[in-house]
Amino acid sequence: MLSTSALELLPPLSKNDFVDLLKIYSASSMEIEPLIQTQSRPFRAPHHSISSNALIGGGSLGRVGPGEISLAHKGLLFLDEFPEFRRDAIEGLREPLQSGRVHLTRVGGNCILPADFTLIAAMNPCPCGMYTPLNNRCRCTPDRKAQYQRKLSSPILDRISVMVQMNVTSSVIENEYVEQSAQKIKESILICSEIQGKRFRSVSALPESAADMSHPDFSLDEKGSEIVKIWQSKFKASFRRVNQTIRVSRTIADLNGHKKIGSNDLVEAWGLRCFDFYQPF
Repeated sequence: MLSTSALELLPPLSKNDFVDLLKIYSASSMEIEPLIQTQSRPFRAPHHSISSNALIGGGSLGRVGPGEISLAHKGLLFLDEFPEFRRDAIEGLREPLQSGRVHLTRVGGNCILPADFTLIAAMNPCPCGMYTPLNNRCRCTPDRKAQYQRKLSSPILDRISVMVQMNVTSSVIENEYVEQSAQKIKESILICSEIQGKRFRSVSALPESAADMSHPDFSLDEKGSEIVKIWQSKFKASFRRVNQTIRVSRTIADLNGHKKIGSNDLVEAWGLRCFDFYQPF
């Protein structure tokens, strides 16, 4: 439900992005008429039984075609039951999540395809899906839980910027309140997108995003640098994970109207990660 709703919160496609999508869909067997009519960002949700070539892209006899990650270019890719996907398919997401494109090499041909998508992945806390902190009815052994979680490697998790646990709730939210909140969120996202677009207008690689860590707006003050050092020493956070956290804190600062990344922005970004993912339940 959240992944489908997230598509409505994204800014509209730019003209250049729409042209790129038309090229990708024209190179595949997908119909482009619905894309032309709606001109909306794509939403792809493949089943977990999908092959690695179908997800990442590939082909045979020298014919290389785009996969689901390229069809989700500038849109959302939703992978439900994330650990149930093939291991090679999951690990194949490393390069596109890092660079926004994928290099494909097959016998007789190779190419570089765009794959700048937003990944939304979902998984159960355990194989049976019955574990909850308040009303635990889980039937899984500790070994099964650990084996289930180990299907996702640390390099993949390091490339996921936000990772939160959704708890069961009995509260009912009125539709009118949800619509008002969604409208406010969309307005703030549009403003944030404009701010980032101006910041990276002169950057050739991945413009309009928080990808270039060398930009002055990503610099931390003395207090922020000290916080990062504590993360690295206490939690053994990798360099990539720290960079992801700083990128998220830059977006949080843009949403809050801050020109510089503050310590509160850093702490909030750090809190949007489940760093106890590999810890016992």
